[in-house]
Amino acid sequence: MYRFVLTALLVAGTAAGSEPGRLKLQETPPNRPAEPKAASKPVEPTAKAQPHDGSLTLLSGAEWQAAIAAKNQDRKIEADWIQKDKNDVALSGYDVVAYHTEQKAVEGAAEVSHVYRDVTFLFSTAANRDAFVAEPEKFLPEYGGHCAYSMAKGMAVDSKPNAWTIVSGKLLLFARPVLVSTWDRDEHLWREMAARTWSTRQ
Repeated sequence: MYRFVLTALLVAGTAAGSEPGRLKLQETPPNRPAEPKAASKPVEPTAKAQPHDGSLTLLSGAEWQAAIAAKNQDRKIEADWIQKDKNDVALSGYDVVAYHTEQKAVEGAAEVSHVYRDVTFLFSTAANRDAFVAEPEKFLPEYGGHCAYSMAKGMAVDSKPNAWTIVSGKLLLFARPVLVSTWDRDEHLWREMAARTWSTRQ
């Protein structure tokens, strides 16, 4: 069947075969059924799709530690047994005993010094110097006074006198004060990694 569609156009009367004032009828073919679309090929899934939205994959402490250890297992660091300046003065001239007795960083004095293993240590008081002479290993900082956090990362980086903490009676120094709180959050993990790095020192 055909259906008739009113075009709603009035014929002006000048067209051939039409009369003025009449509506023109136009025949249109019936709707044809839509042709079926060709089936699209399924997309082959990738083995492991990786996100590209900048998200981070979080590893557990043990996994991260293992990854770092594998990366740096053959790496050797070059570091003096103690952090010192060009004049062989240890730890920027700060009193290593005062960290324990006064709980703060205190500059030593040139006239109150002691040479230990060819390096000069300065002290703020004679009592602190005598305490060091009696038990140097008790007061020497971990990892030669190099930044403990950087040591855990596989690097020997100079520390700053005002960035420090004492854990289990041992002095730890850092490159920046903010790293102290970072260390405290995972102290056991960082200590193990730093010890591994320090053992490769040459």
